[in-house]
Amino acid sequence: MDIHHNIILVSLLFILMTINKGVCYGDDLRKEFEITWGNGRAHMLNNGKLLTLSLDKASGSGFQSKKDLWNADDWATRGGLIKIDWTKAPFIAFYKNFKATAIAAAKNSSKISEELNGASQKRLKWVQKKYMIYNYCTDIKRFSHEFPLEC
Repeated sequence: MDIHHNIILVSLLFILMTINKGVCYGDDLRKEFEITWGNGRAHMLNNGKLLTLSLDKASGSGFQSKKDLWNADDWATRGGLIKIDWTKAPFIAFYKNFKATAIAAAKNSSKISEELNGASQKRLKWVQKKYMIYNYCTDIKRFSHEFPLEC
């Protein structure tokens, strides 16, 4: 199963989760939903109800897996009632009331100092060359003075 299909499945399941009875029943998404995917199928367990989503490649139903710019006047702007002012581009989207939590790894963790072996580095370069559309760590127009720390 290629990475694009997994990304598509996760995206579709997220959309289905947000549509299903509002965004979420409680305040902890991990307690409400469980998602697993593989072999072209995704399963979402929502308060005991199982939803299975399958991608049917044989029928020719496909999904866009690369970036695309399209005019979404027909659905994103109240049926075209609100016209897009393209002079305001680029547009920025953001989440409202989104809280992300993370657990920081201990500084003495072996995972922090772990590096990719030669074969893994070669595979990463191949994926970047074939699929990466934009890398802000090489964008000298955006970061003319100093790149972000993670770069």
